[in-house]
Amino acid sequence: MKFTIYLLPVLLMLSTLAAEPQSVPAAIPSAEQNSASFDWKNPEVKQLCSGVSYIKMKLTSPRLIALCAVKIDLRTPGMRFKVTGRDKDWGKPMPDADQKRQKYTIRTARRKTRHFIGESRKAGENMVLAVNGPPWGPWKAPWTHKYADHMGLLISDKVLVSYPHRNRPSFVVKDDGSCDFMHIAKDADISQIRHAISGFVQIVKDGKLLKIQKKESLAPRTAYGLDSARKTMYILVIDGRQPGYSNGCTVGETARIIRFLGADDALNMDGGGSTTLFLHDRKKLLKMNSYRFGLERTVGANLGVIIDLPSKK
Repeated sequence: MKFTIYLLPVLLMLSTLAAEPQSVPAAIPSAEQNSASFDWKNPEVKQLCSGVSYIKMKLTSPRLIALCAVKIDLRTPGMRFKVTGRDKDWGKPMPDADQKRQKYTIRTARRKTRHFIGESRKAGENMVLAVNGPPWGPWKAPWTHKYADHMGLLISDKVLVSYPHRNRPSFVVKDDGSCDFMHIAKDADISQIRHAISGFVQIVKDGKLLKIQKKESLAPRTAYGLDSARKTMYILVIDGRQPGYSNGCTVGETARIIRFLGADDALNMDGGGSTTLFLHDRKKLLKMNSYRFGLERTVGANLGVIIDLPSKK
């Protein structure tokens, strides 16, 4: 009887410890870590709205790294995506680009991510998230070109905006609402695709880290991820090039982080000064990353998440 009395507090303590959520990590997960291990029930995770939660982390090893991660339940009622559409002068030669070595055609007008979400909400859409998307051209001095081209496959609400380029992988939303990552050739049938937005390379496939061919460098990063069931999407933005605050990550490290968050497959999107993430909590716009020198870049295309609210009767 006494043994039972003494043992009971110990059992209660162990039960409490087992129920406690995992703490936020201080270091980048190791490459040998084969499965997702971040606990999205962590008390530091915030609920933006139904189906969307996020967390900001500050890692200290192997260097200072500030990041924001978002988890999206793709089964959320009323959820849909929006991708930057064609500019009104789509198809015309780009007037401010050097056409000597490479031809540039107007596809989209470069726009800041904050304006993309702001204009959507002003139009009556309940856009709750906006993030930068594909790399684009021209990207050369003076860096201020008004338009974008060569973004890889870009489809906005069934309208082809940009053609496949350099076999870049795409995040695809099909007509039935399902999402996937795909490599789509120029002559492929795209009739069943509602939205598509492309990245540089795939960095995680079937839960495995993919080898990065080029020389790695530290930079701000943006990545999109999906779980194997294609029921959850992850968006990751990492700040960089800001000594004393966040030095950034390599592409390989970005892959390790987004896999740790839960992604079985992931794409490396445009990064550097393009990395941008905004959320909206129905009250105000939330800037979720920091820019070097405080400068937000106009980008070639953005991806938005809209959650249609039930109509009032």
